[in-house]
Amino acid sequence: MKTSREDLWSCHYCGYTMDATSDPVGDATPSKGDITLCLNCGGAHVLHEMWEPITDAEFKGLPDGVKHEIGRIEAARRKVVTHDLAADRKGE
Repeated sequence: MKTSREDLWSCHYCGYTMDATSDPVGDATPSKGDITLCLNCGGAHVLHEMWEPITDAEFKGLPDGVKHEIGRIEAARRKVVTHDLAADRKGE
């Protein structure tokens, strides 16, 4: 898996701050149109000029395989993240 460090950005849903992207099969550097999930809440974002919440229309336009993969990743994330990471950071 390749990881790329990015400028800090916050999830539009929960406020969790992230600074990296990972790609299990390709280049980890994100490009416009790429999708990422928040490590804390699982909220889906798409890269335009910056990471923005994915719209219903954008999600519906994704290939079925990508929608399935997002669901699979979200299910795995829920097994690993058992508490609110954003709340942990607020206490730092």
